[in-house]
Parts: sequence; C-alpha cells; structure tokens
Amino acid sequence: MPAETPIVASFRWAPEDTVLASRYLFRTQVRFAFRLLFALLLASLLVVSLYILWTKPFDVFFLILAVACFWALFLRRFEVMWWAKKRARKGPPGGRAIRWEFRENGVHVDTQDVGKSKIEWTGISNVAQSKDGFLVFFATSSNGWIPNAAFESEKDLSAFVTLLGEKKVAIRSV
Repeated sequence: MPAETPIVASFRWAPEDTVLASRYLFRTQVRFAFRLLFALLLASLLVVSLYILWTKPFDVFFLILAVACFWALFLRRFEVMWWAKKRARKGPPGGRAIRWEFRENGVHVDTQDVGKSKIEWTGISNVAQSKDGFLVFFATSSNGWIPNAAFESEKDLSAFVTLLGEKKVAIRSV
C-alpha cells in the first residue's frame, strides 16, 4: 500500500501576509452591509461638515469632525497597514518559513524555529477563501493564513479545496 502524498503549502511569512490575513479576518467578522453603511455615514458627515465650514464662520467642532471623517475614510487604512507590517516584523511568524501539510488524518503545521503541531480535521471550524488565499479558523478561536502562492501548483490548490469538502469543512468566500 503506497504512502499517502500530502498536499503541501509552504511559504516564508512576510509582513504583507499579516496585512492580508487581518483584512480578510475583518471581512469575516463585519458584514459588507455594515461596512458600507458606516462608510456612507462617515462620507455624509464629512460633506455636511465641509458645507458648514464653507458657509458659516470658522467652527472648531465641524473642523475636528471633518478631519476625523477624512482620516477614517481615507487615511486609516494606510495607518493600519503600517502598524500591521511593523508588528509582523517583530511577531512570532515574522520572516519564518511555514509549511502546511494536509493529509487524510489531519493537518501538520511546521513553523521554523517555533515548533510543529498536528491538528485533527475536527479542530478546523471553517475556512474563508479569498482571491489571495485561505484563512483557516481553528476550534481554539485562532486562525492561520495560507496564501495561494504557497501551493506548488494550481492542482494542489484545487486538491486542497476538494479535501476540505471531503472532510466536511465549511468553506466561505470573503
């Protein structure tokens, strides 16, 4: 009986991986409708503040409101990415090689200089699939990021999705 060949995904963790994982984690936690509603509310507050500043004498409250709305709509994204990249350089996976092996009996994760772990398929609650990769949610309320480029080929990537389906792991797209 031949030994089973695992599906392998290996990559070196980069700060961009932290940014992508954070972005997709946020998208799984906050629905699109709420994000859109919040953005529309901020945009309308910004327009109203600018209108009042334009038509009335200088008012500090509306100036602060306009600056805060502008920051939240346009600049916060860049600040969040900057902080995430800074944390990623210092964090546990920063720059280390990570190897995921997906087998019939479970998932084996090996992180360079940190350690190895084996996760049973029942320990994976669901997987969020995006255009950039997969966010794996574990039953322990933690998650792991696997970029699409970590797979050796498109065949391995589609075999991974098929294996998730066989193991009855819920897949959702973000």
